[in-house]
Amino acid sequence: MKNFFILLLVGLGLISPAQEKLNINIKVKLDTVSVKKYKIEKPEKAFGLEQVVLKVPFGEHEISNPEDAEVLKGNLITSVDLIFTQYPADEDFSELNQKRMVMLYFAAPNIFSSNLTKWKLISQTGAKNKTVAAGLFHGFVVTFRKPPSDVLSQEESNYLNKLVRGNESIKDSTVLKILDRNENWQNMCIVGDFTSSMSPYTGQLLCWYALKMKSEKSKVKNFVFFNDGDDKPLSLKKLGETGGIYSCTAGNVDSVIRCAMNTIRQGTANFDLPENDVEALIYAQKKFPDAKELYLVADNWSNMRDYSLISQVKKPVHVILCGATNEANLQYIELAYQTKGSVHTMEEDLEGLFKKREGDTFELLGNLYKISGGKIIKAAEFLSERQKISTNGK
Repeated sequence: MKNFFILLLVGLGLISPAQEKLNINIKVKLDTVSVKKYKIEKPEKAFGLEQVVLKVPFGEHEISNPEDAEVLKGNLITSVDLIFTQYPADEDFSELNQKRMVMLYFAAPNIFSSNLTKWKLISQTGAKNKTVAAGLFHGFVVTFRKPPSDVLSQEESNYLNKLVRGNESIKDSTVLKILDRNENWQNMCIVGDFTSSMSPYTGQLLCWYALKMKSEKSKVKNFVFFNDGDDKPLSLKKLGETGGIYSCTAGNVDSVIRCAMNTIRQGTANFDLPENDVEALIYAQKKFPDAKELYLVADNWSNMRDYSLISQVKKPVHVILCGATNEANLQYIELAYQTKGSVHTMEEDLEGLFKKREGDTFELLGNLYKISGGKIIKAAEFLSERQKISTNGK
């Protein structure tokens, strides 16, 4: 698998000659994957994810069902797969794939608004003739996350209950991998985001804790869970006083699970996306002053509503970043940097940020960042010349 960018400067005659051509800049980072035949797999229900399938006929660029893209408006786009068939194998159809991307832009321009969306270009290589190639799926599979709702919250609460009781299997292992990889962490004060769509990750946290309690009781000392204000409406959420924060001392698995479930139940009507991460961290350092460091289980897809209060966090924060596959949310990198902490994704540990000086650069998830003016900015992407290629395939 290799990463590359496509930059489309489009005036491709996609509209009638009587109309003025449009120039569109689309910059997308793609992972390329080859399969014999693509199979559409629905996302796990527990993540609160849904899918839209946009079909494109073989050899053509226009989307057959553009009206289905309407459901994407107002939702968070987590991933986009562009599926094509490499047939004939020796031909270059880069312009055709570019036109398909433009058609996607016309159908749902908001798809291109987030740099956190994971893009994949999937090449089907199993077709031996045109008839077989034409019978394969071609088009886009878009996975998105709907805003929280009381129904979704109840489903996730039920899922979490089953998971920690051993009646549900773990499909994603981000938190487990990070915690197992950093086995030197001791006497932890864990601050967990227990808002909607985080149940797969908070479930892992509780399962891991239950297992460690049997062998290493010193691993965790305290928990702080937050749900961004219980059922409080957005108009009443004041900076640093949003609420919905609950805590407990480690030592009894059942009491920790009760505290976690209560946090979820109290936040079932909390439907806006930013979370009160910093408020919860400030609460944790006051509630448990003996904690030398804080460990934040955070949602990469949600910004911090109280990001401006980072300077009040006086302890190092180690960010366990959930849902970060393509790019890390810059706010959480900055949080770790400003507090002399670290950032951890499923496959990477970014440590020693506080040692970085003005002008220094570092890499995370294939992206390059730079210290500039005492802040972290995204500098550039790591690309080799041979990766700067056009999309191919039919």
